Amino acid sequence: MVHARLTTPDPPGSAGFQPAPCDPASPRHSMVSPHMQDPTTIARSLFTDFATRHGLSIRPIDEPNMDLLMQVPAQKGLAFTLTLGLQDTDRLNIGFEGLWAHFFPLSQKQAHVRALLDGIVDGSCRLAIHRQFGIVTRRVLERRVDGVWQSVYTAHGLAIPFVPTHVTCIANAQPETTSP
Repeated sequence: MVHARLTTPDPPGSAGFQPAPCDPASPRHSMVSPHMQDPTTIARSLFTDFATRHGLSIRPIDEPNMDLLMQVPAQKGLAFTLTLGLQDTDRLNIGFEGLWAHFFPLSQKQAHVRALLDGIVDGSCRLAIHRQFGIVTRRVLERRVDGVWQSVYTAHGLAIPFVPTHVTCIANAQPETTSP
């Protein structure tokens, strides 16, 4: 019969404590790899590239509870103010007209958010605001696909079943086109 002696490692701060060597193959090490791009840089690039593509001005907002917060004010080409953010290093946010939508993880939602932002400007995305007795019960970000509006993000409030709901849609005005 073999007896093994169990030992516990010395606690940090004790004379015998030795930090474990960093294993480059461990998942924890890969999270802090120097080859990864900073999430704030990724989000800033996503938001500023969007504004540049559409000729919109954008400005940073100082908000200590957000990793990044930027605002695209109402201007020619955009009928309302958009607020764009990065929260918790992995959550992209789109805010306008009372909606605060979040999409995560950042690594998988960049293209989705890019398409939604473009759709908000070109009118292929809209915000449907549902009200009962004048009180907002739900906000739904919708995208038009093959002529049909489909829900992309829903923020629920308190709704009363079987009570009629009034829906108002907010969309950016379609740019005027002239034919030759």
